[in-house]
Amino acid sequence: MTNELSQSEEQLRSLISSLDDFVFSLDLDGKILFYQPVQWSIYDTPAVTSAYVGAAYQDVLPPEVSAVIPGVIAEVNRTLSPYPIEYTLTADDGVHYYKGRIAPMFSPQYTLIGYTFVVSDVTQAVLAKMRDDRLLALEGLHREIGAIFFERTDPAAAVDLVLAKIGEMLRVSSVYVCHFRENERRLDMTHEWCAAGISAKRAETQNFAFDEHMPSLVQLLTRDGIVAAKDISQLPSDMQSVLNGQSLHSLLLLPFRVNERLEGFLGLEETHYQRDWLPEETAALRTAADGYARLIERQRAERDLITARDTAIRSAQHKSEFVAKMSHEVRTPMTIMLGMMELIEETPLSDEQRDLLTMAQENAHRLMNMLVEVLDFSELERGTVSLQAIPVDVRGVLAEIETMWADAAHRKGLDFAISVDEQVPQRIVSDPARLRQVISILTNNAVKFTEAGSVRIAVWPMPSRYGESRLRFQVSDTGIGIPPDKQQLIFESFMQADNSLTRRHEGAGVGLAIYKQLVDLMEGEIDVQSAEGAGSTFSFAATFPLA
Repeated sequence: MTNELSQSEEQLRSLISSLDDFVFSLDLDGKILFYQPVQWSIYDTPAVTSAYVGAAYQDVLPPEVSAVIPGVIAEVNRTLSPYPIEYTLTADDGVHYYKGRIAPMFSPQYTLIGYTFVVSDVTQAVLAKMRDDRLLALEGLHREIGAIFFERTDPAAAVDLVLAKIGEMLRVSSVYVCHFRENERRLDMTHEWCAAGISAKRAETQNFAFDEHMPSLVQLLTRDGIVAAKDISQLPSDMQSVLNGQSLHSLLLLPFRVNERLEGFLGLEETHYQRDWLPEETAALRTAADGYARLIERQRAERDLITARDTAIRSAQHKSEFVAKMSHEVRTPMTIMLGMMELIEETPLSDEQRDLLTMAQENAHRLMNMLVEVLDFSELERGTVSLQAIPVDVRGVLAEIETMWADAAHRKGLDFAISVDEQVPQRIVSDPARLRQVISILTNNAVKFTEAGSVRIAVWPMPSRYGESRLRFQVSDTGIGIPPDKQQLIFESFMQADNSLTRRHEGAGVGLAIYKQLVDLMEGEIDVQSAEGAGSTFSFAATFPLA
């Protein structure tokens, strides 16, 4: 019987030794009964050794494992069922991850007599999942960076937001942007994000003579398109001499070009350890550098366009002809582009493609509306606009206004309402398109410049002669309001009460100028009552023949 038991034990040990798992057993006092280390199976010998059997597990196992065991043993004691165990160990080649379970051991009388642990090294699986998760996160960062630079109009605010997202996602010490001065061989750090505990260097990195201290910098950026150093000892000696005193381990620099000129570079630094710059990280950073460059180009193009616009305004002799021709010429390709976008919308698209298409359509429609405004303004300036005189259903016009603007108001959480006095006649003689346009301009401004509260449209009759009806149309809001000294300026072309609003609320700045000229054509009178921060009320009164 003893021989059979011995043979059975040998077979069990041989079976366990064929596993790649870490297997050991403890008695109720925490003493080791059986010990099979990882990869013991390469030896065809019994797993139990006198060195470990009978020893307390705290004296044999690493502290990281010993710290986990009491908690899982308590769970097994409570449930008398197997319980999972996880822990990590740090070796020379990095962190290793382990996962397994602890099972209770029972006597033939079903009395708990100990515990058996079976643990596997799952490092490769964990690292693979971590890499997949990181790739997914980097892909999300890639899209988010592109969207930020596409939607924002202020490069400074956009790049500050992007640098923070890059720094937090990649967990680097600092991220920054440096610009080369256009006519000097010097550079300035214009934006910087630093992790907690890292000192900022922006103040001291101004007016830096890079040709004098780092002559190889521009050469590397131009020739290689990247400077990626796991250790700064890999950099040219001139760069090492500057960076050696900064407790810097790893460095990554990516250049960006604006209108074909090397404008500057995006930099990442790691001060805690040597870091490999992975290709997927570099791809996301290139998106950031290129997106920033394109935003700068757009801003400069807008500035040039504004300069050209101001020059055209000063050149009164050619202003109207230029604006009309430009609007007509641009409207044709814009109409074609909008049509192509609608066709694309009907094709199978991924979620990312559909989001980008929606963004493009919104901006294209916004541009088309601006072109229509500019064209209307140029026609009014040239005196080529004449009003029709046909029967108009006043309430029908206001119903159309509600259809056009109620949804936009409700999306902003605004209360939108229209009221028409009972004494307002059903039909008058006017130009329905121009009447609708005048009310729409006021409603558009009310919705645009109101963030909370309400937008109200009201119409009521005023004393008039027989056969005529004098009506007052009023649009009031609870928006930002207009200072008293700006209330007359807003009716001038290309003017707003605050020019910064042109950036926050897109538009050509001619809406109220069109409104004033159309009301003048109707021989009407305009009125505005407003207080800064307390909303505005625009109204106009005009006399119409009864239909």
